[in-house]
Amino acid sequence: MDNKIELKPIPEGKKELRDHRYFKNIILTSVGILVLVVISNLFLFTGGFKTFLFHQWAEEQYFGVITEIRDNGFNIADRGSNVRNIILNNETKIFQGRQIVAIDFLKLSDYVLVVGSINSKNQIEARIIRIFPPNKSRQW
Repeated sequence: MDNKIELKPIPEGKKELRDHRYFKNIILTSVGILVLVVISNLFLFTGGFKTFLFHQWAEEQYFGVITEIRDNGFNIADRGSNVRNIILNNETKIFQGRQIVAIDFLKLSDYVLVVGSINSKNQIEARIIRIFPPNKSRQW
């Protein structure tokens, strides 16, 4: 017995119809995925702004070396030798690595990243301070 399946050629009119449907399905699927992505991003951003998720990155960031330490803050100098006056308050968090540390951990010549806002006296009210480990290769 010969089990050969004979394939019949598709008539021209039906082949074009099949290609048209295939192309239409691809377009509709792509548009549907695009609409879903846009809608999900819209919900994520709207939710992020309503819950102040993006608020923590709205403040300025300052990087420098500590040049002076006072009771309520300290000064840092950046690469351009600009001196910034940093003010601490009860809500300021100081991190060394992943640990929250006390103000006593700040030392002269420490490299720090300060996140905060400038007040009317041109002082930076620190919200977050991150102490970086000493790096002997850092040259300012």
